[in-house]
Amino acid sequence: MKKAMFLWVSLIVMIIPCTAQQGRVFEGLGSWYRARNAALMVSHPRLPFGTQLKVTNMENNKEVIVKVGGRIREDLGLLVDVASPAADLLQMNIAGWTRLRVEVIPRTTRTLVNRTTDRDLVQEGAAMRIDEGTQLTVGHPSLPEGSRIRITNLTNGWEAVATVLYRIRASRSRIVEISDALGERLGIDSFGNVRIVSITE
Repeated sequence: MKKAMFLWVSLIVMIIPCTAQQGRVFEGLGSWYRARNAALMVSHPRLPFGTQLKVTNMENNKEVIVKVGGRIREDLGLLVDVASPAADLLQMNIAGWTRLRVEVIPRTTRTLVNRTTDRDLVQEGAAMRIDEGTQLTVGHPSLPEGSRIRITNLTNGWEAVATVLYRIRASRSRIVEISDALGERLGIDSFGNVRIVSITE
């Protein structure tokens, strides 16, 4: 009984901070990192992956909408670590930290995606592994953000279910970008030949 009570309390403690921060505004220092993809993403200590944020550079009032796609250590004292495509739009300080305002966008105000687009999609081609992402996520040219796909490594047969986190530019060299964590799951070091199948819900 005590063990069950402890588990429930632990679950509540984990959920409350995330829900309480919907619509909240924070100010603090932010850094940036060089990203290999063109996604507008940030790393945050604890906000759920996929959370949308409005980030404003308080030094020039430039702003951009981003998604949480990675983690940073809480003891660094940073509000967020911004991927270079978003940092460029914000015109962040290249040599050091930038003072930022971060607003958590409530789920009720986010733009809904059309999940029927490409719902029967089946593709085969190259997957490129990027050196970021601790979740099973991908970037895809046309599938809506939040879509689920089954991805199979055609070389070894390993497969996993992943979530589309962002859009990438259509390219003949690859049909999908995969996170570092997904690359580990599929046994792909840099490039691999894969099949992707969209999952209907």
